[in-house]
Amino acid sequence: MTALTPVGRIVDVLAGAGYRRLAVPIKVGSLEFKFAAGFVGTGVSPDLIVVVDAVADNELRAQQQVEGLARTLDSLESKRPLTVIVAGPRFSDAVAQVVSRAGRVLYADDASDASRLNDALAVLLPLSLPEHLVTGAGFDIDVEAVLTSNDPMERQIFEASLVGEDEVSSVLFEWINAPFESGLTEGDQE
Repeated sequence: MTALTPVGRIVDVLAGAGYRRLAVPIKVGSLEFKFAAGFVGTGVSPDLIVVVDAVADNELRAQQQVEGLARTLDSLESKRPLTVIVAGPRFSDAVAQVVSRAGRVLYADDASDASRLNDALAVLLPLSLPEHLVTGAGFDIDVEAVLTSNDPMERQIFEASLVGEDEVSSVLFEWINAPFESGLTEGDQE
């Protein structure tokens, strides 16, 4: 498998993000599960990630493998969330519904466009700061760039960071809560 294949490109992205690659077939307990690739998260990301090659594998077989893996993880009382990445064509609605009950499902399609692949896998990838905010390896903030930014949210979060962690949390809470509060009237709040 090379980076020229959809699975190879997915493997490169996950390995580059710090996930630890598993040998395939993936062995859980005394059972083996055949997937195109497998990873486990390290540090704060405990995910078990399996990659299904929807071009090479029959979707019903993939469904059986995912369901079996999920049942095995449950029986072992595993705390790892399961993420299934589908490389190639999307599952039919019936199979997608069953597989999505077992874990999070991400579709990488043909994974040929790096930007679209990163978008598809975004929930698994570390966040990165905009390039103009990071200077050097020490993550020094370019204060002038932030203060002259046209993005009011960027400025607001930077200013909150100068006050402290609680202020940043407060600003983030306000942003998240705002859409819910804007639609409420006094009678709705009872």
